[in-house]
Amino acid sequence: PAARTARLLGMGVALLVLLHLAGTACHLVFHIRAGAFITLFDLDLESNLPTFYNCLLFFVCAGLFLAHSRLWNVKQRYGWLVMTGACAFLGVDEGSQIHEKFMLVTLRLLNHGQQNGSDLGWLYYAWVLPYGIAAALLVLTLTKWMLALDKEMRRGFIISGLVYVTGAVFMEMYSGRIAEHLDPSTLTPGAMDDLPCEVYPANSCHLYTSVRYIVAYTLEETLEMAALVICAYTLMKGLGRERVTIEIATAPTPVK
Repeated sequence: PAARTARLLGMGVALLVLLHLAGTACHLVFHIRAGAFITLFDLDLESNLPTFYNCLLFFVCAGLFLAHSRLWNVKQRYGWLVMTGACAFLGVDEGSQIHEKFMLVTLRLLNHGQQNGSDLGWLYYAWVLPYGIAAALLVLTLTKWMLALDKEMRRGFIISGLVYVTGAVFMEMYSGRIAEHLDPSTLTPGAMDDLPCEVYPANSCHLYTSVRYIVAYTLEETLEMAALVICAYTLMKGLGRERVTIEIATAPTPVK
């Protein structure tokens, strides 16, 4: 059932956010260098459990879009297949950080060949520019498909998309703007003594002394995962209205 699936996926998001906040509290509140714990659960780091779960959510949505594309009475089949490919690509991207490579290219184009985003303000994390353009093109391509959807499903996708863009684009840009103005030379002596700087990206440990920066990227990642849960719920509910049952087989089905 769609509601039960959404609850399970949402509980996974909530658990990861709580574990992330616990790791943050270790160095901000309790002054404990919990390096191993933060490596596993910090939402701003890559190749850890939140990254894995985010990838999983993308692939769940990709599978559900694919299931919709195979319904006998489906309209505008191309839209479902395009969204299947988009979710699958973003799942791979989330795990392999392809957007980080785009960021380096975009920084060179915007900043006279330099790979430093310190003068770009809201485009400090410059990957949002090519991905934002790609998202706009995707919306234009799928306008006809969206209009052909039933009202409830269209509303679910719009809410999911708005929540995702708010997190992945606007909150990312905001956290980049915060990072741009955080100067490590202005920190009080000993401000980073409780931080496990070895687990954070090079030259960025000072960012994690800022509560404002931590709140910004926590909201960013939480909104991204919440949007994918809403998307999965919308897709599952649509399959339910079509009386579709999804079975996950753990062994080959015997031929009758």
